[in-house]
Amino acid sequence: MDWPRFSGLISLCCDDPGTDLQQQPPLNECTELFRQLLTLSPVLSTDETNSKLILQCLMEYTKIRQARHAPLDQQDASKRWCLTRMRRLMYGPSPADLDINGLIHKVYSQIVTSSLIVRPSQLYDISNLSIPLLRVPNSTKLFRELVSTAFDVAQRDKVFEVEEYTLSGQFIQAFLEERPDLYKTFAHMFSFQWYRCTKFVEYELVELLTAMANLPWADYTNLDIKQLLHDGKLPNPYFITTMFDRPDVYSRAFRFMASIAVCSRDWRVMQILQGFHNLLFTSRETTARNEIPILFPPQPSQIALFAPYFPSELQLLFEQPSVTFEELVQIMEQCLFARREAYSDVRNQIWLILMLSTSLLRATSAQIINGEDCQESLSAVRLLSWLCCPSDDERLDQTERSVLSWIKVVKDGKADLRQMAECFANAKDNVFNGNLNCWYHCLFWILLPHTLEDIYNCILCIVTDDLPLIQLAIWHLGSDHCPLPESIASVLIERLVQSNPPSL
Repeated sequence: MDWPRFSGLISLCCDDPGTDLQQQPPLNECTELFRQLLTLSPVLSTDETNSKLILQCLMEYTKIRQARHAPLDQQDASKRWCLTRMRRLMYGPSPADLDINGLIHKVYSQIVTSSLIVRPSQLYDISNLSIPLLRVPNSTKLFRELVSTAFDVAQRDKVFEVEEYTLSGQFIQAFLEERPDLYKTFAHMFSFQWYRCTKFVEYELVELLTAMANLPWADYTNLDIKQLLHDGKLPNPYFITTMFDRPDVYSRAFRFMASIAVCSRDWRVMQILQGFHNLLFTSRETTARNEIPILFPPQPSQIALFAPYFPSELQLLFEQPSVTFEELVQIMEQCLFARREAYSDVRNQIWLILMLSTSLLRATSAQIINGEDCQESLSAVRLLSWLCCPSDDERLDQTERSVLSWIKVVKDGKADLRQMAECFANAKDNVFNGNLNCWYHCLFWILLPHTLEDIYNCILCIVTDDLPLIQLAIWHLGSDHCPLPESIASVLIERLVQSNPPSL
């Protein structure tokens, strides 16, 4: 390949794919540019955006849409020229057509020699056009220099995110999918810079969740991420320590956590995210009647230190350490409608942070089951209904009516364990919409006044040999937020394990 022409081509690429064609050079200049440009079609055709621009320009300047319905040899010269070039774009080169090693060397040399003055758009285009070289075994040095320079240029320009600035999203996606070995090597080499790309953070989070989900089930009864790190059971421990040392990295990871958790019906995902969250916060008791801690910082005075760990859309949740249920519902609505264009993302993030706040779930379920019929209890019902059905339409109202009806039936049948067990079993999907964490929180508050034997029989009646439900029951019984006395909870765990040994 002629590298000078390749460099010239990169400098001619449009920064904005939507540029009006009327602002392009006149026909005589374009003819000369296309003559040079189309000889490089094997490389250009690997990029969808560039290919579309070329085809768009060809069709516009040669007026191909006005061509007669006739064989190619009967078309005028400009139409034949256009169709021939369009056909060339559809065919890639064979290995013999390109000197791959020479191409890699030239690209690498050009990056090295111009790294201090290179423009972000040039790196962006080179990363896009270099995607086919990812499969080449001896391209490691090239991509190490490309990624390193992309980080350096972004830092030089004081731009935090490298994606879509110095590296194209298409390149990053292909890089992670086709060369994860290179990424892992680079993540270690550029340990202080990889977090400048959101996709890299998301990739690390998926790797971590996958590794933790594949751990033996016994490790899930008491998930302790610090202990798992100490035992060497987790990949890339540097990612975890960086995530908790750097609020900006955790905030990026949290956005992705929310999109995963809201779509997942696997209770283990929520438990793993709970483990992450517990590294930042420690639960504390309610400080006043009808007041609940929204989150759970070690001390209220330290809330400002932890707020940066979460997206800016959630900052209203950190303005005061304790609120009533009614105030919390109002704060949620303010957060949700502050940025209507990002409503779904903000909704997912609020849902996750409230679901991770076990002290909040405990206080909510306690107020619903044991509280008096008052405005605060209605607000708690509204909050529980939203957690089970996070929407702002008639579905939320329908869920709230279902919860209110279900609570009345449960309270009326507290003394009859069999009736209560049937009521809970039916409510798992019909009332709680499959939100098992809220479901179990309410269950244990209902069972609190009963004897050990009655509680055990009721749980067995409800779970009915459903292994995931038994595993989740054991996890809730072993957690700090379970309202049952520890002496009873430990016996229940032992008997549930013996009655149906869990295995994944």
